[in-house]
Formats: sequence, structure tokens, C-alpha cells
Amino acid sequence: MYNNQVLPCLKWLGGKRQLLPAIRTLLPPDIHERVYYEPFVGAGALLFDLQPSNVCIGDICENLILLYQIIRDDVDGLVSFMRRHEQNNNAEYYYSVRAYDHRPDIIEHMTPTERAARILYLCNAAYSGLYRENSSGCFNAAFGWKTNRTICDEPRLRAVHEYLTDNHVGIQCADYKESILDIDSHSFVFFDPPYHIQGDAVFSGYCKHRFDERDHIRLRDDAVMLHDRGVKVMICNADTDFIRQLYNGLPFLIHEVSRLQRVFTRKGGTGKQRIELIITTY
Repeated sequence: MYNNQVLPCLKWLGGKRQLLPAIRTLLPPDIHERVYYEPFVGAGALLFDLQPSNVCIGDICENLILLYQIIRDDVDGLVSFMRRHEQNNNAEYYYSVRAYDHRPDIIEHMTPTERAARILYLCNAAYSGLYRENSSGCFNAAFGWKTNRTICDEPRLRAVHEYLTDNHVGIQCADYKESILDIDSHSFVFFDPPYHIQGDAVFSGYCKHRFDERDHIRLRDDAVMLHDRGVKVMICNADTDFIRQLYNGLPFLIHEVSRLQRVFTRKGGTGKQRIELIITTY
């Protein structure tokens, strides 16, 4: 049964909430008859919007996948730890919790639920609410000073828990390639990789694992392979010359969509429209 409370539990760089209306119009008409694969799941905006019953989600970010596993397996413990973080939340506390990345002696003695709660707390309390690691895998976002920030959204966590436990949802921490090895023709794959940056072969985004132009080429080749198997594939990416050339020609169709890009500074947020690409093999 569809649940309107099943929504992303955290923000994710490049999340698809703004683009959901456009994505919905481009989904295959038999989407709910197919097994749903999302190997770069991030915050799961499309996943939770569709709420398919047969799902395989994955990501190479270990902390993100741990969080999904704990929401599924120990939501009571997660809520309990999040309540503690909520009660203690301030800048000094935030930076002390963030600093655990430099204290393996502390991290190693935390339970998986404690580690997952720590990551969710840092995301919810961070400036602009985004998950971000440096190249060493340490969380490096600054503290967010908004006083009305929600640290523990218990109804949402429990709704997502129910969705993950009431349906056939596989959760995997791996390179996207491992998630698609055994896909058959009755499947739909949504690829939302780290976006290509014009003139820079290295993505410097949310996770220590980088995704460069060679990886984008590998992803394109795998999309062709999946298409040849009869799998329906959708890919989101930036509107750059490299991506347009990469997906120029059959079996790909390129669709332009507009997104409001938010830029945050100390003086506040500003926005401008930018074009992004949704690429389909159908």
C-alpha cells in the first residue's frame, strides 16, 4: 500500500526531488511490473516516490548503505540514538561528533546503529543538510545554524522502515556494476551517477570514491548491454558536451529538463535555472 510518509531521510547532492515530475513522465508505462534497480541510490527520491515492491538498491558509499540497513533492521535503536543527538545538538557537540572520523579508536567501538545514527545526525545538523566526505572519507560539512532544523524525524524513519521490511528490497554496498550482473529483461534500471563536470575528469563530490570520465564511459557501455538484454534504462546526468557526445545515437534518447540550482552563501541562498539531461533507452 502506498504511504505518503515514505520520503527521503536525508539530503543528497544531486537528489532528484525537484525532477520527479519530469522523471515520472519518462518512466516506462509498465514500471510497476518490473524489478526496480537503483545502483546509485543516494537519498532515494525516485525510489520512495514510486515505492516498487521488488527492488535492488545500492551505492558505493559505505555510510549511506549502513544507514539504510539500520533503518530496515533496527529503527528503534536508531530513533533512540537520534533523540540523544537532538537533545545535545549545538555547534560544539556537532564538531565533536564530526571529529570521530579522526578517532578510529572511537569509531571501532561503536555499534552499527550508533554509527548510522551519527551519520544521519551529521547530515541533518550540517550546513545546507548535505552529506559530504573529503578524499580521506571524513565528513567535512560545517555546522548548520538554523534553529528549526529537524534532527530526528521519527515518523519518516518508521515509514521508511515499514517500506523496506514490507517489500522485497535488496540493499548492497558495491560498485554499480555488481548490482546489475544478473538483471533480466523484466527489469528497470535508474542510473543517477555523480554528475560529469565540464572540463574536469574528476568528480569532487559527496564521497571519497570518485567517478571520472572513464567510469561514465563504462556506465554508457553497460547501459547498451542492458538495453540489448531488453532492460529499460534511465540515466540522469549534467548537460555537458562530453555527456551529449557519449549518449549521441541509438539506443539513447536525450531529454532536457530544467532544475533550479541553489547556491548557498553566508548571505543566504540564491537560485538559477539550469538544464540537466535524462537519457532513456526506450
